[in-house]
Amino acid sequence: MAKKINIINASVKAQTLFAQKVYHGRRIVDLHVAEGKALDVAIRLFSEELEADNFDEASVELIARTIRAQIDLANRSGAR
Repeated sequence: MAKKINIINASVKAQTLFAQKVYHGRRIVDLHVAEGKALDVAIRLFSEELEADNFDEASVELIARTIRAQIDLANRSGAR
């Protein structure tokens, strides 16, 4: 049986993963491409640990919102 993970913790991990694997300290030009890559990796990473009924559309949307917020913050802070 898969271990249940709190989706808030999963979204924090997704943000960290995004910062390490997708952003690489550069300014994000194409938000949708960056979001898609980060979300794809996050979903792949966490879907194995989350039970199917615990990883629904709302969970995916929560992760997507946190990733969008991080991209927006990085861009507003002038990261290059």
